[in-house]
Amino acid sequence: MLNKNKEILTAKETELEKLNETVKAQAAELRDEYERTKLLLDATPLACRLMKKVEHGRFELFDCNKESAILFGFRDKQEFMERYFETYPEYQPDGKYSIEEGQRLFEKAYTEGRSVSNFHFQIPDGTPIPCEVTLVRVKYGNDFVVAGYTRDLREHNKMMEEIERRDILLSAANQASGMLLRSEMADFTDDLHACMGMLADTVGVDRISIWKNFVENDQLHYYNQVFEWAGGTGFPEDDVTHNSVKEPRCYDLIVPTWEEILSRGECINRRINDMPPYERPHFTKQGIKSVFVSPVFIENQFWGFVGYDNYHQERDFTENEQMIMNSTGIMIANALLRNEMMQKLQFANQAKSDFLAKMSHEMRTPLNAIIGLSALALEDETVNEETRLNIEKVSNAGDILLSTVNDILDLSKIEAGKLELVPVRYDMPSLLNDTVTQSVMHIGEKPIEFILDIDETLPALLFGDDLRIKQLFNNLLSNAFKYTKEGTVELGVRCEREGAETVWMTAWVKDTGVGIKPEKLASLFDEFMQADKHINRHVVGTGLGLSITKKMAELMGGGITVESDYGKGSTFTVRLKQGFVTDAHIGSDVVDNLKSFKYSEHKRRRDAKYVRPKLPYARVLVVDDNVTNLDVARGLMKPYNMKQVDCVTGGQDAIDAVREEKIMYNAILMDHMMPEMDGIEATRRIRDIGTEYAKNIPIIACTANAIAGNEQMFLDNGFQAFISKPLEIGRLDDIIKRWVRGKEQEKHHDEQRDFTEENHANEALRRIFDNAVIPGLDVQSGIDRFDGDAESYLNVLRSYANNIEPSLKKIETVDRDRLSEYTIIVHGIKGSSRSICAEPTGDLAEKLERASEAGDYDFVMKNNEAFVKLTQALSIDILNLISEIDAANQKPHRDRPDKEVLIKLLIACGTYHMDVVYAAVRELERYTYEFDGDLVPWLSENVEQFNIDDVVERVTLYVSENEG
Repeated sequence: MLNKNKEILTAKETELEKLNETVKAQAAELRDEYERTKLLLDATPLACRLMKKVEHGRFELFDCNKESAILFGFRDKQEFMERYFETYPEYQPDGKYSIEEGQRLFEKAYTEGRSVSNFHFQIPDGTPIPCEVTLVRVKYGNDFVVAGYTRDLREHNKMMEEIERRDILLSAANQASGMLLRSEMADFTDDLHACMGMLADTVGVDRISIWKNFVENDQLHYYNQVFEWAGGTGFPEDDVTHNSVKEPRCYDLIVPTWEEILSRGECINRRINDMPPYERPHFTKQGIKSVFVSPVFIENQFWGFVGYDNYHQERDFTENEQMIMNSTGIMIANALLRNEMMQKLQFANQAKSDFLAKMSHEMRTPLNAIIGLSALALEDETVNEETRLNIEKVSNAGDILLSTVNDILDLSKIEAGKLELVPVRYDMPSLLNDTVTQSVMHIGEKPIEFILDIDETLPALLFGDDLRIKQLFNNLLSNAFKYTKEGTVELGVRCEREGAETVWMTAWVKDTGVGIKPEKLASLFDEFMQADKHINRHVVGTGLGLSITKKMAELMGGGITVESDYGKGSTFTVRLKQGFVTDAHIGSDVVDNLKSFKYSEHKRRRDAKYVRPKLPYARVLVVDDNVTNLDVARGLMKPYNMKQVDCVTGGQDAIDAVREEKIMYNAILMDHMMPEMDGIEATRRIRDIGTEYAKNIPIIACTANAIAGNEQMFLDNGFQAFISKPLEIGRLDDIIKRWVRGKEQEKHHDEQRDFTEENHANEALRRIFDNAVIPGLDVQSGIDRFDGDAESYLNVLRSYANNIEPSLKKIETVDRDRLSEYTIIVHGIKGSSRSICAEPTGDLAEKLERASEAGDYDFVMKNNEAFVKLTQALSIDILNLISEIDAANQKPHRDRPDKEVLIKLLIACGTYHMDVVYAAVRELERYTYEFDGDLVPWLSENVEQFNIDDVVERVTLYVSENEG
């Protein structure tokens, strides 16, 4: 029994030893697992802690890892656990109590198993620590505990703030860039100021300035401010508005190191206190605490820099901020350059437009006289045939020159792709005749036969832009004659009806000229293109003709083609879409006349039968600063037998006449370009008078400034119609019939008077003029200018001689600061001298006018004295001629002008009874006077110029001074 018990005990001991070994192994494993877990927790970058639920539902921290102590700045875990609740600020950012919010989140995790939230802790010194807290319920023994994992968000938030700041700055930069790209030139300064303010607010600086480098003595070294935004006040400078307010600065004197740094493409990001002592004073005296400077490179050249200044605090900009600010600076500098280039371009365009407008006016004004006076002369049935043919040649030459002027001054042709069509109903034979008349002059002495192949079934009338068609035909014919030395040039025209409203016109120009090489045909219609410059080197031309022809043909819905055999000739064919008007054909007689070049004579005979209505009730006021244009207008309106055609030389006179309403005019013909006040301003002031008469009187723009698009401009500015110079009889007739003729007045007008005017001087006057020789004065051309009316020419000479001396006295001395006044005076002398055909005086006056306009004081001083002496000598010669004429006329002699006639003149002026006024002046002109002889010529001139108030004033004074 004892042995058995001993065996049992031994077995138990063996089992116990095994169990003990197992326990030891398990304990060692647990210790190892604990160590691994502890190591894992302590090595994690997250703060980890364990919390358990205690009485009253509160929680208690009972373990943590080392990171928890490190995160909150405690010595070790024990201190962290003892002072854990010191990491809780009193309130969270949303205003909740931190302890209550922590309890709520613990309860949520304990109940639901998990809670994730942002929670603000603090370190012992009160510095807040934003964190992300994840709470997880875990099994611990027989109960649950909550494991908390805390991630420090400070770096994350800083990164997110930087990203957000970068996005905001990028958005502001993009918005500023878009604003500047869309900015109109007139708003650019305001837009740039707004953009810089936006960027300053976004990046947090007090001032942004833009500086541009400039070279002196072939070296950089200098920079100048061109724009500044400073706390809401911006001011542009010379590169933007040519109004400099800052002095240029030298890199070496202000910031010696900057030129080298910036020219390498590096930015400067500095606190002022960290700057070298020799650079610091310039900034400290302005109160600047830190700067960021971004270089600007344009086309790989160091253009300048943009500076960002802080006055209130020191500032270091991040890399993202530096990159965006650098790009923004380049964008702003480019915007400044773009605006500067746009200003220069606008100035150039305006200068071009002003030049074209002035040239249009200057060239069309003499053309108005040439074409208008020629038309008047051709209406005179007493003119012999040889003279008529010469006048027709002058008229045709004027038309050709006008066509050339139109080509040169056509803005819609110069501005690419902006050709405008002005469709009208036009006469097909007239179009062909004008084309033929102009084209035959290109033949010259060449042995060329001009052939017309015109279909007699061509429509007599079509609807389209006849001026463009003539320009198109003339371009093709001009080229044909240029490049053809001998042989033939043929113009053919056919028309084909299509539908109820359309006619297709096909025209071809065929020549036996040099032809075109096949490889050149593709580029033939390019601008400034000549097909063979070697062969055609003696041919004058810009190479624009065919390009313009192609554009015009396409604009008319058609096109142009060419066939050529090099060395033998070419054929150009155009096809144009026109509007249908009538079934009537031009007929064989017209075709025969065109082919024999006699259509002009046929047309003249037809126009000679043209009957104009008599308008003895009509009163018209003509406003033009050029006396010759007034003469042309009066002459063209003679056939209408109007009651009154009054002329004034300035807009103010027209305004006064309308305001006073002493004469109720049927219409006003208003010139555009006049000194002191132009026609548009005069018309605006007339409309502003406000009376029904002023608001409704028809005002017709009559100007030599006939550039494309001007008609609408005049209609938009208070005019009823537009007529271009030179005045064309048909167009003027349309204007008169529509705006001057009054049907009601015709019904109540009982008598139709036949007016006659004295147009010719006596034989003695003609003989004196024929023999007159005055240096610098073409007397015969002067008489011709006045349509052979020697007496009218004599009156103009009197006016010139009597009135030139006061003008000359004003320019005897020239003041550099008053060149603008000098310009106006010599401009007037130029016009009056040319009106009497004193061309040398007029030419020198023009040179002085242009020099004074350009500010060339030296040229004016060098030539003014000679000009004054030349003009004075001319005036003396004219006065001597007038004395000779007056003596030869042998007028009756009186002591003084008749006072009764003067009183009659005075009364007539008061009532604006112009027939009596003119009769009184003619009565006074019948005599010569021993005393006060200058009064009558003065009265004649001022009545002619419709200066009635001046006449009344002088006659009243004269009568009162000569009582008894």
